[in-house]
Amino acid sequence: MPSPVSPTGGERLQFADDLFLRRHRGLGSPVVNQFVWRRTTPVDRTRLDRFAAALAAGALARHARRPLLPGARWRWSTPATLPAAEVAAPVPEAALGCWLAQCADGIDPAAGVSHRVAAADLQAADGTPAGSVVVLSVSHSAADGAAMVEAVVRAACDLPPRPAPGVPALPQRVAGDLADIAGRAREIGAWARDRWGQRRTPAPATAPTPAPALARPLPEAWALPVVVAEVDAARVADVAAAYGGTTNSWFVAAAARLSHAVGRIPTDQAVPVALPVSARGADDPRANATRIARVRLAPEVLGGRDGLADLAAVRAACKAAYTELAATTPGAAPVPLALVQAMPDRLVGLLPQPPNAAVLASNLAALDEAFVDAVGGDVRSVAAIAQQPGATAEEVDAAGGGLALWSATAGGRTTLTVAGMDPARVESADELRAVVGEELGRWGLEPVWW
Repeated sequence: MPSPVSPTGGERLQFADDLFLRRHRGLGSPVVNQFVWRRTTPVDRTRLDRFAAALAAGALARHARRPLLPGARWRWSTPATLPAAEVAAPVPEAALGCWLAQCADGIDPAAGVSHRVAAADLQAADGTPAGSVVVLSVSHSAADGAAMVEAVVRAACDLPPRPAPGVPALPQRVAGDLADIAGRAREIGAWARDRWGQRRTPAPATAPTPAPALARPLPEAWALPVVVAEVDAARVADVAAAYGGTTNSWFVAAAARLSHAVGRIPTDQAVPVALPVSARGADDPRANATRIARVRLAPEVLGGRDGLADLAAVRAACKAAYTELAATTPGAAPVPLALVQAMPDRLVGLLPQPPNAAVLASNLAALDEAFVDAVGGDVRSVAAIAQQPGATAEEVDAAGGGLALWSATAGGRTTLTVAGMDPARVESADELRAVVGEELGRWGLEPVWW
């Protein structure tokens, strides 16, 4: 793993960091990752403040700073102002989704705001107390899911935090920029020699799975539909085992079947599923270190037993995809990533943008007890969500549509989060909830909705 740390220039943004940061500057809508804890008791302000202070001293507190010399990469450093926990007025349970989306607003690492910790007591429909909620919101440019988990566990266990780098003095910043420019020039030169000097024939690109014709026009007023369902974790494991699989293979199969249900992939076609896998090593300073395994699930596998999925086949296909990913190195890019990072936003905006996966299924599995209790005890469940503040129907549709799902298990409950990244087929959260509820019902699972 090449280190992004320079002894004279600080920690440089990697390609994925840079790509996500550009979204905060208008190259698409920003992506903000969230972990959400549902608690059965009111906000524990003392524990919350201690948690927020520990996070602020760690690697999530990142400020993306422009280089002094053109051609050098941006670099990470510690923000001048570290965020404290925010406690909002009580939130009605019915408005929880809207409040979580609002918590993602205003995050921008280029302005020194890379993350936010917020909490609120919840109110049931009749006005009675309904526990509380804590949300950690982090710009995807500053951390992927595994980096967030590491930071939370360090904060919860009073482990020494891995802090973001400090701000080097001016001479060190100039020297670091010069060294970075030289390193990137070598990278671009090596790419040019490999591509033209050896005259290699590039491997054919894998075309994205085309979406069928839209069933209806894009809605004029649209907000990203996100639904969260809690189900009994032991029941999920039992159902998965009965169909020859595990909780993970059930999750992947359910995600693929939902793509059939909303019409993104016709029911007679295989469903391609993207499976995020952490490539993070020990004491890894990178903000983003995620690779994607890819699996295609045939219709006969997804509906091969009692009208449900053959989870043994799904499990075998996922295992093969993980094995293949582990045995491969990232392929050569049509344009060197170092060159892309040097381009201004207006030029990067003209490059072909990677399409959304038809289905993205990210399983966090059983969360560590320290992670679950980081915000205080009495945690009912934990969910993972990716928000896209300001995303429009036109923008999301242009990326190809699809579904993004996350699963996590805590407190005996498994949460299934589904984002409908397909405005022509999934117009509202109510519509998405109906489709997800029907799929869970087919497996004999009773959801509790957030």
